Amino acid sequence: NYQKYKSIFFILSMLFPTIFMIFFFNGEVGMLNQSGYIFIGIITSLICLVGGILCYKYSKKTLIKVLDNQPKTTFKDSMLELYNSIKLFFSSFKDKNYSIIIVGYCLSLVICAFVTSLGFHAFNYSFAYSSLQVNLLLFSLILFSIVGQFFWTKVANKHSKKIALVQGELLASVGLLLLFLNYLNV
Repeated sequence: NYQKYKSIFFILSMLFPTIFMIFFFNGEVGMLNQSGYIFIGIITSLICLVGGILCYKYSKKTLIKVLDNQPKTTFKDSMLELYNSIKLFFSSFKDKNYSIIIVGYCLSLVICAFVTSLGFHAFNYSFAYSSLQVNLLLFSLILFSIVGQFFWTKVANKHSKKIALVQGELLASVGLLLLFLNYLNV
């Protein structure tokens, strides 16, 4: 269940570019308004700074306890631990069902990040959408990604994560097909 909330907050973090584009860019093709990027940079930096300070403040005591209980390691020990971690990661792909879930989940996160970052450009110039249409499209994508987390957990609990993932991938494929048909003006 914690994975659901982790995914929701990850997706919410991708909502910020859409919100920033609405507030800091004006005009039909707001991406060309260079002064808006300055404000986005300032606000993003402030969010990162405040978030970093809060993380440090609330985890400092725990971090000190953890570091005090850690045995001293050498560089060789650290490299061996890194090698074993990578080896364990790749050995997890021997289980076909587990690998389908991991690869599907990783791909969905990467695709969501690409759509958010490249979507502004592609929808503005390839689909000739206005800035408002692009922002509404990306906002709805992120909103339904968040709402979908609750449905995904219900389907996964009822059937299995693999079935839920395959159903989600099929729905995403239908969405991509509709987007492609929109591009072709069909």
